[in-house]
Amino acid sequence: MNQLCFRCKKRHAVKSHNGIIDGVSKPFYYCLNCYEELFLSDKEDYFEHNGASSVGVCPECGTTSQEFFASGFVGCASCYKYLEKDILPTIVKLQGGRMHCGKRTSLTDEREALILKRNKERALVESCLAEHQYEEAQQHLKTLKELNKRLYGGEE
Repeated sequence: MNQLCFRCKKRHAVKSHNGIIDGVSKPFYYCLNCYEELFLSDKEDYFEHNGASSVGVCPECGTTSQEFFASGFVGCASCYKYLEKDILPTIVKLQGGRMHCGKRTSLTDEREALILKRNKERALVESCLAEHQYEEAQQHLKTLKELNKRLYGGEE
């Protein structure tokens, strides 16, 4: 990708983020500085209200942010929750995104589309169940199972 950042128009774009314009999802490309500022920096209020440690220590295992930066390893699964404010920018830089997607560096367009469809079907199932529309929920659940089978090679 050899284009300039959508926001600052100064640095090369290295990250993408989908935005919705007129109901259509469209990718926008950002430099790492703008990406972090737009999509990662507003996490601070969220962490203070959701139990994350403000001193950078995981209450489950005692791992600190400094230990993560020194070793590159977290101490337990809870570290991702409690140290997210400190370690998320590093994780994004290392693996290219917030979610780990295996040994590949990015999701294929087809797989990404399947994941979006799966998430939409999951929301529809939950919505139908909440509204007591069980037959419609069953149809969406069937579609959801087929999508999971295509994504993961089995039913989840």
